Amino acid sequence: MRVLGVDPGLNVTGVAVMESEGGEPRLVWARAIRPPARVPLPERLRHLRDALVDLARDSGATEAAVEEVFIGVDPRAALRLGAAQAACLLALADAGISVHLYTSTRVKQTIAGHGRADKRQVRAMLRARLAPGAVLSPIDASDAAAVAACHLLWSAVLPLVPP
Repeated sequence: MRVLGVDPGLNVTGVAVMESEGGEPRLVWARAIRPPARVPLPERLRHLRDALVDLARDSGATEAAVEEVFIGVDPRAALRLGAAQAACLLALADAGISVHLYTSTRVKQTIAGHGRADKRQVRAMLRARLAPGAVLSPIDASDAAAVAACHLLWSAVLPLVPP
């Protein structure tokens, strides 16, 4: 299975592809999409959507894992992040890829062993366990790889769990 991981962001969106063939997930590639900063919001969202559609179609992924939006104390920032997430979800739907959403707590628990791990701990565990020697920069690309790995690991477990 090949999974496209997405960590939505209005300034930087992390994107990574991980795959697994009956074993541990393996990183294929990780990068970032950076919409232009000094253009109106709709133009930034369109750039994000178009870039992700192209990456999704070229990735060979059959499924996508997207980190759910975290609602912090700033409602305006949450709305803008939600708009970025919506652009990502639309892009993946347009590319014909099924989407699975994961909370940051689930991703951190799965990759680092505890749900309150910081981004650097998650990246270190991801490198150690699933992507030895990978650069995983910027941190948003690392987050996207972690979301994809989380989906691969849970996909391997869920068929074994009785309904």
